[in-house]
Amino acid sequence: MELCKSRGISGAKLCREVGMQPSILTDIKMGRQRGLSAKNAQKVATFFGVSVGYLLGEENKPLVNDDEELTELLERVRDDPHLRMLFSITKDATPEDVEKAIKIIQTLKGE
Repeated sequence: MELCKSRGISGAKLCREVGMQPSILTDIKMGRQRGLSAKNAQKVATFFGVSVGYLLGEENKPLVNDDEELTELLERVRDDPHLRMLFSITKDATPEDVEKAIKIIQTLKGE
């Protein structure tokens, strides 16, 4: 899959992350299966932050606020586990969550 390749994610990792059997991707590659079920297509689309239509090649990648630079920046945040964790704590964050995020940032900065 192009999205896996562009994000440096293996098909096996994608399957683990979305709860899909790895054999599904193998079957698609080998021509034994034509595509993903609607349920699995939605899981993959959600994982990558795109629409099912985009996965099927029916739509262009949507831009956030019609801003290509912002869209690319948000993709970088989503693709980096440290940044993703940092932004995920902003909703319902506990003081402990904030402390963990601060420590991660300090470690990344070499402090």
